[in-house]
Amino acid sequence: MKKLFIWLFLLPLTSFTQNTFDYGRSYSDTIPEKYILNVAKLREHIYVGVPSSLKRDWHEVMTYRFADENAYQISNLLASGQVYSDWLPLENYLNEIFNKVIPKELKNDSMIHAYIIQDGDCNAFMTPSGYTFINIGLLAEVPNEAAIAGVLAHELGHYYLKHSLYTFIQEETGEFDQGLLSYSNKPFYRYSQKQELQADSLAIRWLQNSNYNLNGFNSFFETMRRLERNRIKRSENTWELKATTHPLTDETHMVE
Repeated sequence: MKKLFIWLFLLPLTSFTQNTFDYGRSYSDTIPEKYILNVAKLREHIYVGVPSSLKRDWHEVMTYRFADENAYQISNLLASGQVYSDWLPLENYLNEIFNKVIPKELKNDSMIHAYIIQDGDCNAFMTPSGYTFINIGLLAEVPNEAAIAGVLAHELGHYYLKHSLYTFIQEETGEFDQGLLSYSNKPFYRYSQKQELQADSLAIRWLQNSNYNLNGFNSFFETMRRLERNRIKRSENTWELKATTHPLTDETHMVE
């Protein structure tokens, strides 16, 4: 039954453009109450997660601003209508996978939860609150459940290492328009290639502990390589690819 359940989700993913990918969706034009967040509580949750060493001197103001800006943007995103609130079977399925890769150090973090965004790009990001957003376009590209687990574990690595916080602090002005890719107030940071590789390393360790097949992680990188080749074909300035945040797949931790 479990294999059938997975198949029912993953089979339509391969034909996303044919408008068949709606298994289990209830269709509603109402934003659920749980998607309307208390910004003050969310800001406090993010700020509490900032290391004490970064709450001193001039860093204190910057880290509070980090928490404040993220709280507002996460709240706006969840209430924007861009997040699927009427697709609980798929949301629950993704969070079942998520729970398998969460390390024991984060098991008590009740804010960690995956949501699905109505965006065709192949991407995902985890916010400093623990809320994680996965583009529907990414799900259209993943070949199997292990690949989904790999993506979630990778984003969890960024969260665990607090990469978004350190990236924010490293910006000289502290302005989000330099450290943040913003469309519709989406909290999505440009990580360095070093940070991406660090997240990959943690993801591989957590996948091993969760008993997922690491070949699934590799298969996702193969998918990303194919997408990169397509981007190169479409781009007149292929050098721009070097400016992307995630290292090109030849530079990632492919598992032997």
